[in-house]
Amino acid sequence: MEEAAAYVKTSQTYYLPKFVAFSETKNKLSFSLAGFFFPSLYFFYRKMWATGVLVYLGYLLLNLHLFAGVISAYITEMQLGAVPAFLEKLANPSQAVYLTMSLLLLALCIVCGLFANYWYYRHVLRAVKREKMDTTSPFPVVTRLQSKGGATVAPVIIIMFGFSFLLSALTLVLSQFL
Repeated sequence: MEEAAAYVKTSQTYYLPKFVAFSETKNKLSFSLAGFFFPSLYFFYRKMWATGVLVYLGYLLLNLHLFAGVISAYITEMQLGAVPAFLEKLANPSQAVYLTMSLLLLALCIVCGLFANYWYYRHVLRAVKREKMDTTSPFPVVTRLQSKGGATVAPVIIIMFGFSFLLSALTLVLSQFL
């Protein structure tokens, strides 16, 4: 548990009891408010990059109709021509499709909220195992885990602004070709 504490760094009093419970009971459920309300940001904050990207892509996919609506409104407002039929249809989904997408988005948030702590536990275990296997480093395992673990704020802010910029640029580029 010392290695896990070294990797977690911040919020040890929150995570370590959960980690002990996960290892003893094999129960994978533990609700995380941050994982529920801000799923992809939670994973980015905890340096779980692949999970954060997957959750964010799922979020984008489930909100595709909103982005299509923004592009359609931009094309209409700038009088760039007629909005393509596929974009118009995507921007105005039927009530059933809209409800389904909303329920799937809610399900994504619930799943992330219920399993975020467990996925972080698994992430920490993999990081500890990886560092223990690395015998080439002259530094102790705990020191290496402290330098690689913890939470990060700056990349989360950069990612938030980066995704916003990317979506804005994508909207602008697509509006030029449609």
